[in-house]
Amino acid sequence: GPIRKLINNLSVDARFNRVDAVYGGLKHERRYADRRVRSRVRMGYSSGYEELNYGADISWWPLQTTRRFAVTLGYDAVTDTRYDSDLFKKELLSTMPLFGYSDYFDYYRKEGVFLGAAYRFRGSGTTTRVRYKFENHKSIDFKTSYDIVGASMIQRLNPPINEGNLSSLSLSLESGEGAEALGVIGADNIKIEVEQSLEIIGSDWDFTRFNIDIYRRYSTFYKRRFIPNSLDLRLNAGTYIGDLPVQKNGTIDASLGYFTPFGAFKSKRYTPYEGASFIALHAEHNFRSTPFEALGIPNAAKSGLSLIVFGGAGRT
Repeated sequence: GPIRKLINNLSVDARFNRVDAVYGGLKHERRYADRRVRSRVRMGYSSGYEELNYGADISWWPLQTTRRFAVTLGYDAVTDTRYDSDLFKKELLSTMPLFGYSDYFDYYRKEGVFLGAAYRFRGSGTTTRVRYKFENHKSIDFKTSYDIVGASMIQRLNPPINEGNLSSLSLSLESGEGAEALGVIGADNIKIEVEQSLEIIGSDWDFTRFNIDIYRRYSTFYKRRFIPNSLDLRLNAGTYIGDLPVQKNGTIDASLGYFTPFGAFKSKRYTPYEGASFIALHAEHNFRSTPFEALGIPNAAKSGLSLIVFGGAGRT
């Protein structure tokens, strides 16, 4: 019946950080019209700074013979991260402050509408996206140092942002695959993004922001093996022209302590390097088991042992 359908389309939305504290909510998603229309509704409560988070969006795939083109319209009033990370989302890192580690992100409140479109080119693995958004940005003056393990970690204050209205148009082009795997598998992917904000369309800031993120994997030695030796490279960079608000900064990602994906600095823990302009180059070579085989270690190829040499350099 309708109640069962409603329940089946509901999911729990929960997280913990030093600003939201305990956040709990529900999300509803449903498809209509031969799955060519999708609606999503979400609502939750941040017990920390005591605000409702809510939003809704609707997407439409209008082409009859393909689903390579989609348009989306929506509204959000939510907690957002003050700087972008190409590797981590706030939901993924919500356990860190809960278990006594430093909170990875800073946060602010945004409320506004967005309208976007996406097109995936036939046979190329390339997707282009365009999005317009109008948002009001506000600082959040709250933080908690609560954790469940008694670590007595004093969390840093949540810093203020440049408050105001953002009206911007962004265009991105992405081609390849594997970037979302956090280094578990090799990636060959490139993403280029440009965002333009102008006072003449209602923004409080005039700026142009550029970002590029490139992953490449090259087979090096023992190429005839099922899993050859490989070299992974990542170039991540961004810069801007004009008056960039602090909440549009980029990051060079850091280690989480217990986990460091490829593309993050292993020697920097818990908080990233932040800057309006930034550049980082990471390299990692996996020799697999071949050094251990050369040393004559029995069953080295079947042991799962690998020798990995890595390094990185960056600047903000």
